[in-house]
Amino acid sequence: MNHNKYFTSVLSTLVLGSIGILPLQANHLNWITPVIITNIQNQTYQISGVVLDNYGDPIIGANVVEKGTTNGTMTNVDGRFSLILKNDQSKILISYIGYDSKEIKPQFNGLMTITLAEDLQKIDEVVVVGYGTQKKVNLTGAVDQVTSEVFENRSLSNVSQALQGTIPNLNITLDDGKPTRSAAYNVRGTTSIGQGGSALILIDGVEGDPALLNPSDIASVSVLKDAASAAIYGARGSFGVVLITTKNPQKGKVTINYTGNFSFQKPTAVPDVVSDGLVYAEHFREAYNAWNNYSSLPSKINKTQKYSDAWLERF
Repeated sequence: MNHNKYFTSVLSTLVLGSIGILPLQANHLNWITPVIITNIQNQTYQISGVVLDNYGDPIIGANVVEKGTTNGTMTNVDGRFSLILKNDQSKILISYIGYDSKEIKPQFNGLMTITLAEDLQKIDEVVVVGYGTQKKVNLTGAVDQVTSEVFENRSLSNVSQALQGTIPNLNITLDDGKPTRSAAYNVRGTTSIGQGGSALILIDGVEGDPALLNPSDIASVSVLKDAASAAIYGARGSFGVVLITTKNPQKGKVTINYTGNFSFQKPTAVPDVVSDGLVYAEHFREAYNAWNNYSSLPSKINKTQKYSDAWLERF
């Protein structure tokens, strides 16, 4: 017996028969060479951990992704996550808005603890929009935001005065220059005919007066200017919404800031007012007579005092 042809015939039965093809005769398979079939067992590796911030609080919704792949997950309300890796040499990337991303080599024994540091340089890229935050580049509505930088190194005790001219289409009207005077906030001009309409002002989610805030305590001010804000805040949001977010204190650390300002003010021009009654009466008669083409004299100089030239002469 030809052992080579016999081996080839058996091999064709094993290989071709396994995929549904009938085996051929041995004399037709002289061109087939022996094939070595290797069964590769897929092996996976499971890791678990918790993501915390600088103060030890869990970060909810942080992204945990296997580097170079789309395999990933997010942390739960306790900051915990679990992920199955395809390679024991893979690295994982942990990221969250407002924090520095971190790349680490995972541990396969026990619970990993990962701490993310705040990225202060990216704070201006995160905008408060209603119930959450969003990156500026992803915004589709009309939203503007300023950070605490507009309040720094300025001798202003009123938040409203500090915001004047910093946000486009936000019109702030002060009745006078008193330090704690409340202001009227208007977004994009006239809101309704006859009724007016002021913007809704929320301080950390609660309606309040910005004039009562310390400018040094403010982290950011966002203005929602389109009608989409009404979907969150109802009819009160139709005239625009001003969202003021205050700074969060640092746990375990005491910080005392003092800012002192001294100023005085005086009018640049003092009008020359008439304080003499006779001079006022003479000017009133002349102005009234000139307004009527010098053909009529006033009948009253005010609501109670009748006027005549004889009265003025006697006066």
